[in-house]
Amino acid sequence: MSLHIRDAFLSICRILDLHGLEYAFIGALPVLAWGRVRATTDIDLVAALNTEQLAGLGRELDSVGF
Repeated sequence: MSLHIRDAFLSICRILDLHGLEYAFIGALPVLAWGRVRATTDIDLVAALNTEQLAGLGRELDSVGF
């Protein structure tokens, strides 16, 4: 995992944890944890949240450049 992707991943985890959200990473990123190389530079995730949480999360992610 490149440093840029790793930093983004950790930043997103911190924000989701701060909001107390349940989430899971999907796609190529978890595959990397199993040692399989995939050519990708995005982070895919699913999160359980309501409309209010979505708005707050969107504002916070936007404020840090996502």
